[in-house]
Amino acid sequence: MHTPALHPGHAPVPGTDVPEGFEPMQGSGFVPSIGAIYVNRQRRSMGARIAQSHLNPLGFAHGGMLATLIDTSFGMAIKLTTQTEVPPVTVCLNVEYLSPAYPGSWVESTVEIQKIGARLANASCVLKDGERLIAKGNAIFVAAAGAPTSKPDNQ
Repeated sequence: MHTPALHPGHAPVPGTDVPEGFEPMQGSGFVPSIGAIYVNRQRRSMGARIAQSHLNPLGFAHGGMLATLIDTSFGMAIKLTTQTEVPPVTVCLNVEYLSPAYPGSWVESTVEIQKIGARLANASCVLKDGERLIAKGNAIFVAAAGAPTSKPDNQ
């Protein structure tokens, strides 16, 4: 449900095109369940066309969908930078939502890695619709080799 009164002057243009250089993300698990996510490995960027299934009750992209795109973008960029087979594990993720992303918008990530250490990596990310800033985030990751491989005794 799109509510024009909440977004005066904005007329989203539905689209299905994907910018050049982006290809569908391959994988299994949670991320593919939110819909088509695209990867540009050369630019270490990810993107998604905001679909009806991504919307909250107010008619723009749900924050959880945008947080997933940010988190996944971090993992992809760090994995490509370190040239490891396994993506890192998120330790801390902070997201600030700055503008709504409307149906049909192409939302694209730009990741900047501040530091990759022996075990931890720090990075920041912005999501944009063209030049419009949608969200920004920062995170800390641990190398997957340091991730727990079994459950604690009490679980």
